[in-house]
Amino acid sequence: MQSYSTAKTFACTSVLCRKNSDITCYAKAFAGNAYSPAKASSIAAIRNTAPTKPTVTLTPTTAYKNTVFTCAATSTDIDNDSLAYYYEFREGKNVLRAYLTNNKFDCSGSTGCAKGKSITCYAKAFDGIDNSTEKGSSAVKIK
Repeated sequence: MQSYSTAKTFACTSVLCRKNSDITCYAKAFAGNAYSPAKASSIAAIRNTAPTKPTVTLTPTTAYKNTVFTCAATSTDIDNDSLAYYYEFREGKNVLRAYLTNNKFDCSGSTGCAKGKSITCYAKAFDGIDNSTEKGSSAVKIK
């Protein structure tokens, strides 16, 4: 990636500095007319950082058995990766619809959407390598 130089630092901006790769630094000293043998550093690992736990909202906040819910999530990624969001809808601990990228859920066909039940949306962000921790919205009670 970089030839020997007198620089004490290395900016890992090369296409070779990709996630899940390792970098080793080799150093050698110059003593007037000859170089010492190269000495390897310990391995520096370039790893992915998972996105932050998302902020999740579920709308509408007034709902009935035939309501179509929309879930929205926002998260950040320190690596500036593009994020995809996955949504799961639950009534208590019961999963009404497992994780999908579709952020809408139609309650009209679900027995979990009976009057008095509470619906929550859980979301997680995915950066192409790692998922964030899931986070739930505030529950919305079916009227």
